Amino acid sequence: MWDPLRHGKDIHFTSDTYKPNTTLVDGSYSLLVQYYVKKHGGSIVDSWNWLCGANVDVIVRVHESDKVTADNKTIVFDPWRTYPKADNVVYYGK
Repeated sequence: MWDPLRHGKDIHFTSDTYKPNTTLVDGSYSLLVQYYVKKHGGSIVDSWNWLCGANVDVIVRVHESDKVTADNKTIVFDPWRTYPKADNVVYYGK
């Protein structure tokens, strides 16, 4: 099990949707994980604040097609294992 709060409290999810390129959120694992992040003391940084430069400790790529850029201080969680390897990238899942 991965624990994004181990890497910081301010977490950005690249999407809330169940599938890419849709507005469907029913069954979204992203929203479920966000609930538990907040329950355990973390905060969710929404897209608007992230784009405006809000502090983000962890970025979670929800869909393989989600594009992110991060400095070397920000952890990138990537279940798709397609984000370029770096010291700040954590691959998880099978």
